[in-house]
This record gives sequence, structure tokens and C-alpha cells, in this order.
Amino acid sequence: MPSFKSKLPAEVKALAAKLQVLSYTDSEIGLIVATSAGLNMIENQIPWPDIYQASFDPPRLKISYQTAAGNVSKVISLNPILDPNDFPNLVRAKVTSTVIVQNQIEYQSGLVVTFSARRKTATELNFVVSADSAIDITEPQFQAWVKIQLAEFKETFGF
Repeated sequence: MPSFKSKLPAEVKALAAKLQVLSYTDSEIGLIVATSAGLNMIENQIPWPDIYQASFDPPRLKISYQTAAGNVSKVISLNPILDPNDFPNLVRAKVTSTVIVQNQIEYQSGLVVTFSARRKTATELNFVVSADSAIDITEPQFQAWVKIQLAEFKETFGF
């Protein structure tokens, strides 16, 4: 009996790179493949533990994720698909399934920062700090505040 992977279009197989394909869809930026490891696109690959937020307002999927250069939010218009809830719901489920605990703290009046502990692997955690877009995350005062708040977050939840 042929496997699911052998029935996939060649473009999907190419983006999956020997990973289990969970779902895929077409979008304004090209094909997006949800794999066991994360979201794979022509331009980049985003591991599930790095994605800290996902929302869907048809036809737009918004994902926010952590990079070495800071947090990034990307809004992608999905092309019509047979079941409009399949791909976005899968993405949301994968993103929320790694959250162990999160806490929102007001940085300045009306500006919120979210601290999250997420499961990266069975034995490893990833701590994600996501700031309101109006906050300059490169500002030394903010970075010092985050360092203190993150230490308190870890202590409060026993990490």
C-alpha cells in the first residue's frame, strides 16, 4: 500500500525534506507545508517551538515567531482550500500544544509583554518573550527589565 508521502505533489515533498507532512496549502507567498518539525516555506523554515502565536481571520493566517534577530510577525493570505479550517486549525493546535505556561506583564501603560515557557523537545524548554509592537526591544532599559522579569517568571514557575 503506498504511503501518504508518495501521494503528495512533488513541490510538497521537496519542501518537507524527509519530514512527516501534516498538511499543506497554497498562499500569496507560495506553498506552505506543515510538517512534524514546523512550517516550511520556499523562503524559510520555522520550527514549531519558535512560533508563539497563530491566528486565522480568513483568508489571512498570522503567525508570530522568535528569531535570533528578534520577534517577527507575518501575515499570509491563504488561497482558497477545500476545507478552510484544516490548515489554520492544525497550525494553531501545533503552536498551542507546546505552551506549558505563559504570563502577560504590563511594561508601560497599555504595552504588554508575554513571557512563555514552551516545550522544545521532551527534555528542553524554550522561553519566549513577545512584546507589543510599539515597544523598542533594542532599548537597554527594556532589555534590563526583560532580564529581571524573565528571572522572576522562571522562579515563580519553578524553571
